[in-house]
Amino acid sequence: IISASGELLVIQGQGAPVWKQDDLVGISGYGRDITEQTHAEEQIRYQVHLLESVSDAIISTNLDAEILTWNQAAETTYGWSREEVIGHPLAEVLATHYVTDDRDLALQRLLDEGLWKGEVIQRHKNGAKLTILASVSLLRDNHGNPIGAVGINRDITEQIHSQKALTKVEHIYREAIRSA
Repeated sequence: IISASGELLVIQGQGAPVWKQDDLVGISGYGRDITEQTHAEEQIRYQVHLLESVSDAIISTNLDAEILTWNQAAETTYGWSREEVIGHPLAEVLATHYVTDDRDLALQRLLDEGLWKGEVIQRHKNGAKLTILASVSLLRDNHGNPIGAVGINRDITEQIHSQKALTKVEHIYREAIRSA
């Protein structure tokens, strides 16, 4: 409805007809302003759409490193559906091996700085090893206490293979030139 001030409001209500003998004389009911709730629900739907639209895997965990969220890109990257992984320990699913730091150092940086970025090797459902560029942020509650983490993971396996192939070709050309 439109309020007296011209503001558009969303109202949830219920009404019942009021009868006097066989004549309808009015409607009795109530209405409740749910405009803020509706806007909040729209904002949540928008944010869910954003998470599902990005091309990077987005995975969140609790403090026990159990998977809480797993977006569509994570399904595509790793091969597991969200139903298969939600509630399972991240380490069991992805078998992460740290390339740029060791696990303990990465965890300490995450706790100290609230952010860790680096390269890791993780496992696809089919057993293939994936090279992942990971950015992990610590999640905190309203009081600043850690409650979990969210990782944004980009599969860079093909880029790494291409870079290694290019390096090999460059080495072959240098050897050929030196031999000539």
